[in-house]
Amino acid sequence: MKKMWIALYVSIAWSLGFPAQAQDAAPLLWEARSGDRTVYLFGTLHVGKPEFYPLPKPVDEAYRRSKSVVLEMDFSDTRGQTEALGIGSLPAGKSLFSELPVALSNRLSRVLEANAIPADAFRPFKAFMAMLALVMMEYAKLGYLPQHGLDQHFAGRAAAEAKPVIGLESMGEQMRMLDGLSTPLQNAMLDITLKDMESGAIAPLTRKLVDAWRRGDAEAVRTLLETEEKRLPPALAAEFREKFLTSRNRVMLAGIERALKSADRLFVAVGALHLIGTDSLLEMLGRKGFQIVRRE
Repeated sequence: MKKMWIALYVSIAWSLGFPAQAQDAAPLLWEARSGDRTVYLFGTLHVGKPEFYPLPKPVDEAYRRSKSVVLEMDFSDTRGQTEALGIGSLPAGKSLFSELPVALSNRLSRVLEANAIPADAFRPFKAFMAMLALVMMEYAKLGYLPQHGLDQHFAGRAAAEAKPVIGLESMGEQMRMLDGLSTPLQNAMLDITLKDMESGAIAPLTRKLVDAWRRGDAEAVRTLLETEEKRLPPALAAEFREKFLTSRNRVMLAGIERALKSADRLFVAVGALHLIGTDSLLEMLGRKGFQIVRRE
């Protein structure tokens, strides 16, 4: 479970897959330029496999040209790991199974039993934390692990090369965002995860998204996300997009602008969905006067 903290963003993994071999992919890489300031933005995945590496040449070149590395989360924040566990846990004496609607509680119990997972391990969790744990377990079955994710890769490489690293969010901030999702949305996301586990839908969905990512097909990735969002009631889908993507993109944009004050060439590696669609980081940078081009 400890490794789960490294990849909190994988809570969106029910709507985003992972590439089989990054070497073959047309990378989701853009260059944003304004005057003498350049920002390379690479759409990352938070879990991976060793065969992801080496990365495509354009990504490596963008990284080498940059003076600082900007990641979605500060992985050196060990205090945040402890904070995250507390945020994701129910108050003492409470049980997830009694907090959930009866039908959802029963579905969770069935799925845990079918997968030989002790119910006691999930009893202290809030709904979003249960969903996180289940998603991580499912993708681990497919061989995707956070220690092989692109975030960890760039954090380790930058540390070895003494290149400055800036985190746009803390682990605690990500957890507070998830905890701030409405109860209906948390329950709906957990329910979708459980239904996909019951139906065996996770692996086929992953394959579709793998193909889109490997082709560098941003439009296909966006379409797949929108398809998954339609599984939520409209009000919950709007809440998900605003809280999980748009509002965080605003925070990330502010962090990038701060980082540009100390370095005029940045390599920014964030989850791919932050770079795709309406109110993406790319759109927000464009509104700030940056010229955006795709790098392949």
